[in-house]
Parts: sequence; structure tokens; C-alpha cells
Amino acid sequence: MPRMVVWNEYNLAMENSAYLPLVSGQLSAYAWTHPTIRDAYEVAPFQFRHRPVADILAEYPPTVDVAAFSVSLWNEQLSLSVARAVRLRFPHALIVFGGCQIPFDARAYLAAHPFLDLCARGEGEQTFAAILEARAAGHSYQHIPGLTVRTGDGAVVTPDGTGPKDLDVYPSPYLSNLYRELLETHPELGWQGILETNRGCPFSCAFCYWGNALNQKYRLFSVGRVRNILGWMAHHKIRYLFNADSNFGMLRQDETVLEDLIACHRATGYPEKFRTCWGKNTTGKIYVLAKRLHLEGLSKGLTLSRQSQDLTTLANVHRKNIALDSYAALQQQAAADGMPVYSELILGMPGETEESWRKGLDEVVSAGLESQVFVYHCEILPNTAMADPAYLAQHGIVTQRVPLQPIHCAVEEDVVVEYDTISVGTATMLPDAWRRCAVLSWAVQLLQGLALCRYPLLWFHKGLGRPVLDFIQFCLTHATGNLGQEFERWERAAEGIQAGQGRAVAVDGLWWEQEEASFFRLLATPTLLHRELEQLGYAYLSGCPEQDAWPLLMERQASLWPTELPRAVLWGRKNNAVLLPWRWEETPQ
Repeated sequence: MPRMVVWNEYNLAMENSAYLPLVSGQLSAYAWTHPTIRDAYEVAPFQFRHRPVADILAEYPPTVDVAAFSVSLWNEQLSLSVARAVRLRFPHALIVFGGCQIPFDARAYLAAHPFLDLCARGEGEQTFAAILEARAAGHSYQHIPGLTVRTGDGAVVTPDGTGPKDLDVYPSPYLSNLYRELLETHPELGWQGILETNRGCPFSCAFCYWGNALNQKYRLFSVGRVRNILGWMAHHKIRYLFNADSNFGMLRQDETVLEDLIACHRATGYPEKFRTCWGKNTTGKIYVLAKRLHLEGLSKGLTLSRQSQDLTTLANVHRKNIALDSYAALQQQAAADGMPVYSELILGMPGETEESWRKGLDEVVSAGLESQVFVYHCEILPNTAMADPAYLAQHGIVTQRVPLQPIHCAVEEDVVVEYDTISVGTATMLPDAWRRCAVLSWAVQLLQGLALCRYPLLWFHKGLGRPVLDFIQFCLTHATGNLGQEFERWERAAEGIQAGQGRAVAVDGLWWEQEEASFFRLLATPTLLHRELEQLGYAYLSGCPEQDAWPLLMERQASLWPTELPRAVLWGRKNNAVLLPWRWEETPQ
């Protein structure tokens, strides 16, 4: 009787959509090219959803020989809970953990979780196949590269593995038809796909796992393979495709991949949307590719990543940015082309001060007022330079473990809580300053990003030459009505995050950002919001000749607010669903 292998790769629920479990498929597809593995093992249906432990175990087969887990930030605690239960039910099963959440040196991890047997690091195809072969033959695992292996008196770390230069030696799980059972069993789900055209990242940002020491050189999948996968996606009506490349647009073959994607979309209508991580420091070449996607209706937006404007901070996290004037030119070109653009900043990185954060935030917003800025809290991820205890100590980084509340995903009941670790202060930005910067960032994302006051801000900046943050800070200081109540909520939220509470707000069964939840609440009474902003602007312009134009300006801005608040308003946030067609030049005289 074949030995049973159970793959566990729990992805987050996004209403009625789910990602096909790529890692489970990739590793199984390669392992099953080995005759000895095909003869010895059988794969149970993939476990792919974040659900209660009892529901997952209810779908386990009667016997289990190997339980393998792909462990990420969003499923680590659930994976541990299921693995603990698997050990009790199947005491002789081999339990293997791998994925970006597992430390490269996992000896302490194995000691903390005695129900685990092996922890894998790096690329998993060859490692997992070698584990299955050794298991079937009764051999030791200590000769297999890329493992931390439990022993009788502790654990040993084996040498790093090396993956093949030609990634096409790994069969595609899509083209190998490994997802047929999932697609047939779950017709109620809208399936989403993940595409790889290469592996590796040449950058070494301190906060990022991607460019770690195991994964710095690019290796490519062939264009023909990628083209065939795109055809598979279209045939199976995969609506949303996420491209898992680290820097799409930087490599020569990316243009061909994009042409194949567009051809597939034109011929079949699928995929409907394509989301990718664009190359760092976006260039004109990448802009052209992003514009092509936009014109085809495939784009989910172009990222112009900044992370920080402060040179000391950028040096601390091993990153460089394009010049601000080049960044502003790209923003202006995108606005002229009507293409969605958003920028990213990270709050809580070492070297940043309250003053440099305010200055940088104003610079980024001012350079692209028609676009949006997203502010993320700095995460301390395993296997990154920033997670090194010496790095944390050097920069005085204050960390806090908080519940993971994945934005725009379902609020799940009776499911194991996942956690994230973030920076809530540094030697140069003490915790009280971090709270003020967090509140200011939420205010910018509400008033400018979600367009509650975007066009008056354009007028202040382009028409009157005032800093964008000037009026936003005035509102934070002087608002007393509903808007003031939201600011007070944010102050409590920032304190709560530093005390270990989650950062998101539950609304209508989904997790939302603080500014998004405020957007809902404020527009529930738009007349009151209109009146409050009108009063704040009138006070801000006290003594200025332009004061008389303010009521009419706010009236026009308020007329553009949505009268209904469907989820689509914020679901489309990253493709500027709230970008309204009015420009500051139309300011009444």
C-alpha cells in the first residue's frame, strides 16, 4: 500500500477566492518525476485554506506517512497547531516544515517545537524529493543539503543546497495537471494563480527576505514554459494572476512574457488582472511595460517604491532610490496617461527621525498628488538582515508582536491567530514619535489617498504653494467633530499596536486599514464631514484673500464623494478606484 503524503499550504480567504497552492504543486510535480517516489507514495488532496484545525484534520486520510507544511507569515501558527495534532494522531509520521518563515538555522525552532522532525530552507524541490527517497529507503536525512535535522540529542544543520541553473527541470504543477481535483471539487471558488518567470533578487534590502544569501542570482524559467502556463490559466478561467518575480521588467525576457500575457488576454479574456512586483527604482523601460498592461485593462497599478526619503535610513537598510525629480516625472507622466500609480513608504526603519519622516512624506505626496501613498509598518521578518539581534541592538529597534490581520481578507472565527513582528520605535524615532508619525500617515492616506480632501490639497500645494502636510497637520491639531473623533481613534490604535494589539479594523466581515474604516464612518454622515472640513479650511486660510473661494471649493469636492460605499470603492484602492476626474486647475476664481 502506498505511503500517504499530505501537503499543507494554508492561504488566506478573500471572500470566495483562493490561490492554487503553488508550493505544494511545485514540489509534488518534481518529486513525482522520480520512479522510486511514484512507486512508494501517494499524495492526498492538498490542504490549501486557512480553517479551524478540526476541519483540516477531518479531511486527512486514515494513514499519514509524511505531513509537509509550506510555512509563511500568514499560516505559521495554524501550521504548528495542525502539526501538533498530526503528531498525536499519527505518532510515526514524518513532519517537515519549510518556507520563508522557518529560520535557516532551525535548531532552536526544533527545540521549541518537539513534534517537528525536519526543517528545510531555500529552494524545496530537490530537498523534498531527497527526503521522500531517504524515507522510503530508511536512510538518514543528514546527508541531504538544506535541512535542519532532529537527532537524538539535539539537531544538526546540513550544508546549503544548490538549485539548477535551468529551472525548467522542475515540471510545472499547472501543466502536470496536479490541480484538476481541486478545480473539480471546489467549483464554488474563484481560483487565483501564481506565476514564476524567474527566481532570485540581486538586491539585499535589510527588511526583505527575497535577496537573502541563498537567493541572490537570477535563474530563469523559459519563455515557452511561461507561455504554456498562461494558456493553462486562460483555459481554466483564472481571473487574477499574481506574478511572483522580485523585479518584473528588469530582465530582457519580461517584455516577451508581457506580450504573451496580452495575447492570451485578448484571445480569451483571461486572466482579467495581473499583479506584479515591479523592478526596484522604476525606469522608463518598466514604465512602458506598465503602460501596456494599463491600456489592456490588465494592470493593478504601477509601484514607485521609495520606502524612505532619508539617505541615512536608506543606507541602513542597504537601499538606493532614483532621484526625486525622476520619480516626480514618472508620476506626472502616469497622471497624464491616466495610469494608476502608488508609492510605498515604510514607517519604523532605523535612522528615520520624526522630522525626516514628515519631510519625506511631504516630498513623496507633493511629487504625485494625483496618485496615492501607502505607508506600511516595518516588519521584522525571519532570515533578513533586520532580524539579526546585532542589527536590532545596533539601531535600537523596539519590536512588538501583533496579531496578523490581513487587509481585505475575511475576519475568520475559530481559526488560530497568526502574528507579525513590527518595529514600533528606534534609537532615532522613539515610541512616542512613532505614534505621531503613524497618526500623520493615516491622515495623509485618508485625506489625500482616499480623496476626501485631495483636490483642496492640490489647490493648496499647486495653487498657493503651501506644503501638503501643512493643512493635514492643521486638521490633526484643530478638528473636534467626527473627523477629530477619528483622529482620537487613531491615537488609541497606535498605542494599542505598541501594546500588542492588531492594526486593522473589522468592518462587514473583512479587515480594513485604519484610514479605510474612518473613510466608511465619515461618509456615513457626509453633511457633517463637509461642514467640518469647510470650517477647518476657512480657519486655516484666515486672513488670506483665497479664503472666500474655500466654501465653493469644498462644495465641489464634497459633490465628488461617493454616495454609496460598496466594497469596490476600497477594493480598487490600488488601482485608484477613488481617483476622481477633477483637477486643481478648475479651482473657482
